[in-house]
Amino acid sequence: MTTGLSNVLTYLRAMVRGEFDIAKEALRKANEKSWEDAGGLQVGAAFYLAARRRFVNADLAEIVTWVADLRAQLAEADDVDPLKAEHLIRAMVYQQLELVEDMDPHEVAQLELVLTYRLLQEWEPSDEELDRFLAEAETLAADWKQDD
Repeated sequence: MTTGLSNVLTYLRAMVRGEFDIAKEALRKANEKSWEDAGGLQVGAAFYLAARRRFVNADLAEIVTWVADLRAQLAEADDVDPLKAEHLIRAMVYQQLELVEDMDPHEVAQLELVLTYRLLQEWEPSDEELDRFLAEAETLAADWKQDD
């Protein structure tokens, strides 16, 4: 297991691995901090990497179908606005950032977490692949922060 991950990436890793006690503790710690301090930028980076990995050659119809399938699998499908989810994916994959400019940052963060979790579940990475992926997300987030 990768050490030194942000609280939110620790939560994400634990959820993907079905380690619910670890996930619960990571979420508790994340909730005690600001979104940025808990790892919000790292989740954005993880979403960016996962979305590009899955949808790099996808057309709009494939994205729409994927989001519809995700919503069909969720107990609380209303928690994922389909248009906003599609826009987030398109913003990351096709750099259509204008699609998300007016979205509430809190809502973006929640959607990114749900979408990233589902993308990682679909991928089914080994422990080593997941740790490499999360380390890459940490590095990308650090690069983004430095560029700001």
